[in-house]
Amino acid sequence: MCVEVCYGRVPNITLTQTNVQKQLKSYWSNSMFSDHPDIKRVMARYRFLKIRACLNLKVEGVAIDPLHSARRLLDEVSKSFCKVAVPTGTSALDESSCRSKARNRAISYLPSKPDNFALRFYCVVGKKYFTTILYIEQTFYIFIFLGTDGPYVHSIFDNGRGYQAPISNAERYNHLHKIFGQILKDKLGPGSTIEKSAASALWLLQLIHQTKIYRLPNSSRVLFCDNFYTRPELCQNLLEVSDGDVKMTGTCKFSNIDAINRPVILDGI
Repeated sequence: MCVEVCYGRVPNITLTQTNVQKQLKSYWSNSMFSDHPDIKRVMARYRFLKIRACLNLKVEGVAIDPLHSARRLLDEVSKSFCKVAVPTGTSALDESSCRSKARNRAISYLPSKPDNFALRFYCVVGKKYFTTILYIEQTFYIFIFLGTDGPYVHSIFDNGRGYQAPISNAERYNHLHKIFGQILKDKLGPGSTIEKSAASALWLLQLIHQTKIYRLPNSSRVLFCDNFYTRPELCQNLLEVSDGDVKMTGTCKFSNIDAINRPVILDGI
């Protein structure tokens, strides 16, 4: 009996994909252009829903990555953006929200944002001037300087909410682009001012990415960010890693100041 029921459910899956309805009950409806006689003949609606509720399909990566279904697309977008548009002037670090009503661990709730429930991405955005790199036979490359009136995204990466693998966001970013191994070892290793698991570690790699791809001869890159991202440890490490190529400008919350610099700032105030 179980074998007959399972074999009977296979035509249901095929037919529901070819005759798409908004609701499952529409396949057993008696209204015009909604019902499907083959589905009615194979199995009753109650039995179909009961079997469907007992199925537990295990997909690789679901328990670890809540965005497993779109991970390949997100990785490809992140790698392509970094190569296509590299800021040569001013840029900004901020977050971008993708509104969603899905029941997913990656969804975060922020009442202060216009999109309360959304996927959050950290983005480095440039404006006006950027350079595009063209590779020829994987050896030679050409830099083409272009201009645009509107903003463009240089680096984008998700905030890692709901990701349950024992790996930090900074290590995931390095695993994707494979050019930050030395920075992870020197600046984000044991005894560093920024922990590898902190969000500032991911921000540092995103901000230094433009210098890794193309370094300006006059060191004229300026980064603007709000008080959520402006932190003394991030500014200091960014200046050291980029060799003065990227400079950060922004207001800083007093709660984001580390214990070493806090007394000095209090004396100055």
